[in-house]
Amino acid sequence: MRLILFSIALPLFLFSFDDTAILSKEANTILELKAKKNKEDSDKLKNSWLDPLFFTASYSKTGVDTPQESTTTSYRLSFSQDIFRSGGIYYAIKYADAAEKLQNTTLELEKKSLLLNAYQILFQIKKTDLAIKKQLLDIDSAKLDIKKKEEQFLNGLLDISFLNNAIITHNKLENALAELNSSKDELLKQFSNISDLNPYEIALIEFVPLNLEEFKNKNINLQQKKDEIDTKRYTKNLTTANYLPKITIDASYAIEDKESSFQMLSNNEPYYNYGIKLTVPLNFNTFNDIESSKLAYLISQSELDTKTKEEENFYKTIEKNRESIKIKNTLAQNDLKLYEKLLFQAKEQQQAGLITEDDVKIIQNSKESSKIDIEIFAIDDSLELLKLYSKVAK
Repeated sequence: MRLILFSIALPLFLFSFDDTAILSKEANTILELKAKKNKEDSDKLKNSWLDPLFFTASYSKTGVDTPQESTTTSYRLSFSQDIFRSGGIYYAIKYADAAEKLQNTTLELEKKSLLLNAYQILFQIKKTDLAIKKQLLDIDSAKLDIKKKEEQFLNGLLDISFLNNAIITHNKLENALAELNSSKDELLKQFSNISDLNPYEIALIEFVPLNLEEFKNKNINLQQKKDEIDTKRYTKNLTTANYLPKITIDASYAIEDKESSFQMLSNNEPYYNYGIKLTVPLNFNTFNDIESSKLAYLISQSELDTKTKEEENFYKTIEKNRESIKIKNTLAQNDLKLYEKLLFQAKEQQQAGLITEDDVKIIQNSKESSKIDIEIFAIDDSLELLKLYSKVAK
């Protein structure tokens, strides 16, 4: 069976968690295009209060069943523009800014989700490599145990059931090893779907723990809710302004050239008109529309409070998980010290002829397994911190 273990012989690339270089070229292109689209949508929204300028050109020819006919050519430039909307223009621009910020925050969450997935797979590959290494040590110890029990059975010192149990244990370990290798192959495929890099050329990130206040202050999910509050507030103000008086300027400038073969006349004098008008909308749904926008704003504030509690509980869960990992790590450290002591004593007993080399080897394998457990627990701790970092801004 061919095994591929994690190697540090390759040159390693070290990225920060926010560095999208770990993602595939396609994923980075999509993120860049979405950022550009957000900018274009925002610019369009900022100018939405400006009405278009219309240019019209026309040509017509009329006549009867006689040589008499006339032609008319005209050009017209016109516009109708609100210059006052009871604060509506100001709030339209502020809403556009808030909407752009919300879109950018949402895109940042999407990027963080992609990075979280990539690094979770990367850490799981490393963890699986260590599990495979540990499994090989357990299999080696199981083989030595079978050898020992086989000798004891053949010498009439052990019942056959003990040998059978040792063989069954070895087979279970071999099956578990096959499952680990299968899991690793699947992880490598998943990583290749989201990254163009070799996972063994990427150094694992060492995360610095965050306290609760840091986590909340930099939390992107909470920022998204705050951005939603801003958009709802300006939407409320815009809705109110839509039912208040507005002032509009109307203007046009035209040139008309009319020729008649009958009258032999040509007229191309330009003319223009302009004016100003006041509009006061009267709508039976005014109150309902304004109240609906106010309620939407209040709902967004309550959603922020709910989200804050959710994120605080998420942080506390992560910390509890890390405490549990810390306890397991302490136990593994104690086991390592015990096996180091036993190994020293076993080597002395081997030299005295009291135990075999295989017995020493089994204890040596147990010691190495404890070392691997400590490495695995360190990865588990990093995976928990990774979940926190996936929710915070730079």
